Amino acid sequence: DNEDMANLQNLVKGFATIDNLALVNVEGTGMAGVPGTASAIFSAVKDVGANVIMISQASSEHSVCFAVPETEVKAVAEALQSRFRQALDNGRLSQVAIIPNCSILAAVGQ
Repeated sequence: DNEDMANLQNLVKGFATIDNLALVNVEGTGMAGVPGTASAIFSAVKDVGANVIMISQASSEHSVCFAVPETEVKAVAEALQSRFRQALDNGRLSQVAIIPNCSILAAVGQ
């Protein structure tokens, strides 16, 4: 309704985007409650010199998702596949998935 639209216009002043990103999702039931998993993931990312733009972890701790520049995703994926080869082979991790051609959209307020 009109009141909701007026309230929204007062709260949101604009939008900002970061384009040319890829999402990397590392997932598996063997991640939950295992100390050092996130450290190992981001150590591999650091080792290839990639820049992490955004991080999200499921409350279940079964997955970590993060955004990197599209130009860096191939090196990141290869580093993660190498670092976690044994965990992937034995089923502790189910996959390292890449979602290309992504953007981050943020609403900018007052």
